[in-house]
Amino acid sequence: MTANDLLQLEHVHIHAIDMPAMGLFLEEGFGARLIVKRSTNGFENWEYDLAGICVFLARSDRMRVPGQIDHLGFRVTDIEAAMAHLTRHGCSVEEGPVFWRPDLTFAYLAGPEGLRIELLQRG
Repeated sequence: MTANDLLQLEHVHIHAIDMPAMGLFLEEGFGARLIVKRSTNGFENWEYDLAGICVFLARSDRMRVPGQIDHLGFRVTDIEAAMAHLTRHGCSVEEGPVFWRPDLTFAYLAGPEGLRIELLQRG
């Protein structure tokens, strides 16, 4: 099984201190379209479509450097297999798998130079 069989880029996640201002910037500056605003387990997340790419905008306890990309999110069909594949290639597991809600399981891994990778199994 190859990486292309396991991983499909799902989203880019940006953390912001002022979510309304950052959202307006995405909309006016890049033509992003707001899809949904949701709050799950105290985690506020706004989903945008930016030229066909899913961009999540969030404010949370996981705040890193505002305005910078927090992580790359990959949709997977088998989270355990994808985690094993990436750990064989030098990643380390930071968190998970976490069964967030009935339709979503996720895990965070650390790649080279601190690159954060999220794996999401939906459904």
